[in-house]
Amino acid sequence: LAYEQIKRMLNPHRARGTSFRANLTAGGNPIEVDLDWNPVINPGLLGYGVYRRPFGSLTFTPIDFYKDPLASLYEDNDPLLNENSTYEYAMTSINSSFLDGSSHGESSMSPSVTVTTLGDLPVDPVTFAPVTFHWQSGSGATSYTVYVYDRYPSLGVSTIWDSPATASTSIAYSGPALTSGHGYFFIVVGTVAGGGAFTLSPVLSFTAP
Repeated sequence: LAYEQIKRMLNPHRARGTSFRANLTAGGNPIEVDLDWNPVINPGLLGYGVYRRPFGSLTFTPIDFYKDPLASLYEDNDPLLNENSTYEYAMTSINSSFLDGSSHGESSMSPSVTVTTLGDLPVDPVTFAPVTFHWQSGSGATSYTVYVYDRYPSLGVSTIWDSPATASTSIAYSGPALTSGHGYFFIVVGTVAGGGAFTLSPVLSFTAP
């Protein structure tokens, strides 16, 4: 639930109730690609065709008929996805009536989007005087943000501090005063330029000195 909370914060369009069957990174984290779009209102709309190809491939492969005409987000957690890999996606709309450019109810493909999946984000122990968070490079991320909580970050729990984004591999806490002896939780989120891909660290904790 902590990871779902973070994912919804990063992408407010995220659907609820995902059933993961995803491939895992070397560190055991699920690999997922989220596609979102503006909702389409059409009484004949049946859903969407989802297509994917490895970057550089000439041919898209249909991977799903997403039978939700009210949707505005698709979560691809196909076990064939791999970390540190680049994919291209395109979508079609599937309609019960004739569509422009189609004689069989499926539109032409949308413009393609390119996605590169990231690797694991290992985090090193917190140091003190001042409280400072440390993590390792190598995930593919180029910018990092730390989210701190005063209790376990389950759904509906807000952060007490969001760090400024940094390209460094450490940042000192600069939020509200911490209570000595109290336990706090944090997650480090790595992203690439433009915010198109994220990697999440484990949920970790520290005790304020």
